[in-house]
Amino acid sequence: TLFRRVGGVDLLFLKYMVDDDDLYLRVKLSGARIGQVRDACVYHFGSRSTKYRDDVVATTPPADWSDQYARSQRNFVRKWGMLSTRCWTPEMGLLPPKKYDIGLVAQGAALEHVSALEPFCSNLYLDDARLRKAYLASEQSRTLLDLRERVRLLERGRPENEIVAILDMKRFDEHAFALVQGLPDMLERVDGPGVYDLDQRIALTVRNLHTHERELIVNTRCFAYGPGMAERDFR
Repeated sequence: TLFRRVGGVDLLFLKYMVDDDDLYLRVKLSGARIGQVRDACVYHFGSRSTKYRDDVVATTPPADWSDQYARSQRNFVRKWGMLSTRCWTPEMGLLPPKKYDIGLVAQGAALEHVSALEPFCSNLYLDDARLRKAYLASEQSRTLLDLRERVRLLERGRPENEIVAILDMKRFDEHAFALVQGLPDMLERVDGPGVYDLDQRIALTVRNLHTHERELIVNTRCFAYGPGMAERDFR
């Protein structure tokens, strides 16, 4: 019953990978208690239907397996704002992340920058129409989300996101990318609205600190969902 109430497995992660992490997060956010049965015994044949299918034990994952894992992780970040591995404690406790409405402004970005940054925000703003077109052509087939809405041109409107981060692309490096990836954790420690300078690499404007993770509880990208089906309120 609970599985159906939260909308089951999200087809965003087809064919496989991290769909279970997504389901666990939505189940916990719905108010369910999750326990571990310590005296249970489960025989787990790891990756037998994917990585090690046909009884071939590979020393490195097949290319299609690695590609699907990368695709699913990128879609997980798009949905939740961080990698699936960051939602678990060392003791395997589950920590639903805070989901903020973040707009990243990356004037002067290159294609590799767009590829790295796009999953970690609600909207990515570019100043190059050809760059946007090239990215959409290369990436749209890898996600069910509408990248035309996620990746926008600055000339068509200023960012109206609740949090806006303007990146200095001349100083964009691994440290700057780490700051982008860590924005949700950083925002949890911010006192309130204001303007912040992150190591002279990111100009951060916080308009409000509303979070939207509870809007993700009910999944409509599933085989069982139909238009008009009542969505449960989990408040």
